[in-house]
Amino acid sequence: MTIGATTSFEESRDDLIGEALENLGAVEPAAVRDATNSNLFTMGERALNRLVKQIGGSTGVSLWHFQRRTYTTVAGTDNFVAASDVLSIDGPIRYTRAGATSSLQGLPMSRHNYMELADRTTPGPSTTYYVEQLLTTTTVYLWPVPDASGDTIEYTVCVRGADFTSGSDTPDFWAEWTTCLVYGLTAELAPKLSQTALMDRYKPLFEAELRKLADGDNERGPMTLVPYGSYGSSGGAG
Repeated sequence: MTIGATTSFEESRDDLIGEALENLGAVEPAAVRDATNSNLFTMGERALNRLVKQIGGSTGVSLWHFQRRTYTTVAGTDNFVAASDVLSIDGPIRYTRAGATSSLQGLPMSRHNYMELADRTTPGPSTTYYVEQLLTTTTVYLWPVPDASGDTIEYTVCVRGADFTSGSDTPDFWAEWTTCLVYGLTAELAPKLSQTALMDRYKPLFEAELRKLADGDNERGPMTLVPYGSYGSSGGAG
């Protein structure tokens, strides 16, 4: 018996589309894109990108898409625009003076609190921030307004999942998501190919697989549940 020497198996965009089309009986098993099925694969490409955006944007499961970014302050400038791949800003920021090694924490504020600020030009190291998110831009407003150039703001962003732009692209998901993507794509394409019965079969499979992966894509740690007040006289609840 020989054990394989690699652990990097991934399926490409066209592999996923081909498997979904196989499930629907639209192509022969192991079919590849050619002149006879190019339109089917193009339809699958659009549907797969829609599916990936739906998963990445609405389910909150893409925890590996969080990255740290930095911004260098300009004195008197109260905002910066995050890169176009940013979906949201997460948690506190770190404000570090130029040449310093310790930082101040900057906490997010609500739109209500930002609108209540009496003077948005107050200078100083930024200890709060407000995020204005539009369809195509994410702008971070800082308060107090940085009073020096060259300071560093470190922040965490959730970035958008990468698009499939060519047939050889592999998913911006862990390999264990492959089956989920194939099930979802099969259900998405079924009505277009007059296979509503197969849509009814594959949609529950997709949703079950998605739930399993979403539940498994969380941090784990020890937790003990006890009745209220059971900590006793030494302190704690009760």
